[in-house]
Amino acid sequence: MLENETRGTVVVEPIENRLFVLVLQHPQEKREAIATAAASCAALRQARLAIGLSWPNLARALGRPADPKRWAVLYLGSARPAALGLERQVRREPRREALATLEAAALLLKHLDGGPKIEAALLDHLDRLIA
Repeated sequence: MLENETRGTVVVEPIENRLFVLVLQHPQEKREAIATAAASCAALRQARLAIGLSWPNLARALGRPADPKRWAVLYLGSARPAALGLERQVRREPRREALATLEAAALLLKHLDGGPKIEAALLDHLDRLIA
């Protein structure tokens, strides 16, 4: 962490992730007091946030050419957070099984990128948001 002396705020260096993360956010989500989609992208060196209701293709959402065969979609379906080792809920989610975007990114990257270290770093960002 680096401290910005002019404003007294803490600036966190982005986490080095190998896998690029594209977060698709519903326009209404940014109105939430603790919306973690933007925070997820700010926390990761290789990430992009796309806000909208739908996109005609991956390249449009990503903002650059993309081979869909090299991408995967993270959808946890009806998984229970406790079953995934995630006990916290940041705010009242629309459904009991919902996760914050930061929690979902932490779970994904834990298994596909940086292991428990990257998960802990992302969940630390979430803890700071809550505080």
